[in-house]
Amino acid sequence: MKNVMDFEVNTQYTLDEQRQFHRAVSHRKTSLMIAAAGIAFMTGLDIYFAVKYGMWILPRLLPYTLAYIAFMIFFLWFLERNSVKAWKTKELTKDAVVNYHFTSDYVEVKSAGSEGIYTYDKFSKLIETRTHFYLMLSANMGFAIRKDVCTDEQQAFIKEKCVGRKKLRKMGLPDSMEGIRPQMVPDDKDLSAESEKPLYTTKVKYTLKEYLKYNAVLVVRNMRVYAMLAILLVLIMIRYYIRDGIYGLQQGLIVYAVAVVIAFLIFFFLVCRSWKKNTLMKNSEEYYRFYTDRLEVVHSVGRSVIPYDKIYKIIETGQNFYIMVGQGQGLILCKSECSDELIRFMKEKKAIVARK
Repeated sequence: MKNVMDFEVNTQYTLDEQRQFHRAVSHRKTSLMIAAAGIAFMTGLDIYFAVKYGMWILPRLLPYTLAYIAFMIFFLWFLERNSVKAWKTKELTKDAVVNYHFTSDYVEVKSAGSEGIYTYDKFSKLIETRTHFYLMLSANMGFAIRKDVCTDEQQAFIKEKCVGRKKLRKMGLPDSMEGIRPQMVPDDKDLSAESEKPLYTTKVKYTLKEYLKYNAVLVVRNMRVYAMLAILLVLIMIRYYIRDGIYGLQQGLIVYAVAVVIAFLIFFFLVCRSWKKNTLMKNSEEYYRFYTDRLEVVHSVGRSVIPYDKIYKIIETGQNFYIMVGQGQGLILCKSECSDELIRFMKEKKAIVARK
């Protein structure tokens, strides 16, 4: 029984693993959301014109429907390509081997430069495919466990333990296991192996406001988003021009404006939903220690070491720095928690990273 309650498995974070993770976690729900939104939109148009003009115009919408299907296929391809680029930009984890040590109470996760201990209540849900288990910490973040490296007993153990917080509550089990393992928060003792004194120290508290600002910055600075909006505008304008000629363009602009507002509301909803599910980040504190060659990040479940030459990008706004370790993945550093010296230090690092 010991081999089931206490065992280790390894997963290499290859490009193929990234693609499989993305398809299992994102494609399924994204495609369903897009299809549902598209069907509702098209049906609404049909009903609107049926009431207004007393005729069903679904056949006239066929060209636009085909264009919408093409747009959906392009959008799914875009998500896949974006996932590949995200993997390529994460130099800390690209092709890294991740070790998972399962015990009766928690999972210890180790990879190059980072380590963490996660009690089973920290996982929001378990996604199972034919080849993998995905232990999800939030809507889009989790750990991949290959089934072919696990025995049948170990697979049964994972399915029993990593059921997610909601199922834990339904089973009558406590959905909070704090105290089972020590909190890995910094103390007066330095965490580096050489006991090197950091140049600067600070901390950040992750709130919903900061999380929304972080995601908004990523969207605003992503040129692909503007490309998608431009394509959507062209499709809508073509559709209304075919139907009403030059006089339909004004109505097309109104529909486009409504679509953009709806997209914004969906974005806000998804970010809030992701925040709600991410118990590790929600209202947590992270401690940053800046050294000459690296940044050490310490939080309640573990510790990460980020060499400056592995940073993908540093984004600066009026209130924050965002230290990006890959496309779509980064750290928040509030200027209000930084000394003037640390702000100058970050500006220097930003310039160096931009020259890479």
